[in-house]
Amino acid sequence: MPRFLFPSGVATETGAYVVVQVIGDDGSMIDGNLFADYRMKPEPEGFGTDWRAVSLCYRPSEDVVYAAGENGEVARIAQTGNLEEFIAPAENGPGLQGPIREIRLIGDDLYATGMGRQVYRRIGEGRWDHFLDDGLLDASERAAVGFTSIAGDGQGFFIAVGYQGEIWEFDGAWRQPDSPTNVLLNRVLRHGAKYYAAGQVGTLLCREAEGWRVVDAPSFQHDIWDLASFRGYLYLGTSEGLFRTSDGEEIESVDLTGFTRQVHCAKLSAGAERLWCFGAEIVSTTVDGIRWQEEAIL
Repeated sequence: MPRFLFPSGVATETGAYVVVQVIGDDGSMIDGNLFADYRMKPEPEGFGTDWRAVSLCYRPSEDVVYAAGENGEVARIAQTGNLEEFIAPAENGPGLQGPIREIRLIGDDLYATGMGRQVYRRIGEGRWDHFLDDGLLDASERAAVGFTSIAGDGQGFFIAVGYQGEIWEFDGAWRQPDSPTNVLLNRVLRHGAKYYAAGQVGTLLCREAEGWRVVDAPSFQHDIWDLASFRGYLYLGTSEGLFRTSDGEEIESVDLTGFTRQVHCAKLSAGAERLWCFGAEIVSTTVDGIRWQEEAIL
């Protein structure tokens, strides 16, 4: 029997879209993804692509989920039907700069970022173009230069993070502030009035008025793959469990064992008063951060 893995997903107004990765009878990973439309229905509706999604986001203003692939593929998933778009500018696109790593809603606009420090904005139906990355793009063809995540305030301020601890900020122009780390940063997120970035070996950074600092947690060494802001807590998604920061920024473990079998919690999504946790063969949710339940996706 094939196995179904749930490596990622995104919360929507009424449920979630879930990425489904199929492992064949022989143990091989089937090319492409299935997407399950899980909106609190007994049987989820779904469809497939021949490429793998690396990132998803939800745009409430049009009730549409966007899924991005490494090579610039974008699936626009709507109740009225699905369309495929491509991030393919005339010059310096993903084919030259390297894979796309994240698609993100900032304000009401869609952005994508990836290797070579490429940044794109969706400027219309099926139209994606470079967003202020002239002079930011890396032309050296180095393998480990690029962005993995982007965040912003919807008012013209942006932060992008990536390989070797790189942090770039945009407020009229891109600049590179000092970074207190050289490890891979996987995610940047606005939580409350501050921005946090997280990455390998338990690295968690916080942006203060005077610059970026390390959140001191010497005993925490798990790679952090995702961040989510939910009910006043900053949640940290890892392959070894779910964690969150207390008011004093101490990192504490979230105990799911009394409610769900989930251990792999590498992808998180908060929305519609619910926090979703995706990973391995289980998807779990909570409405209060205390009680959890497994969702019967398939």
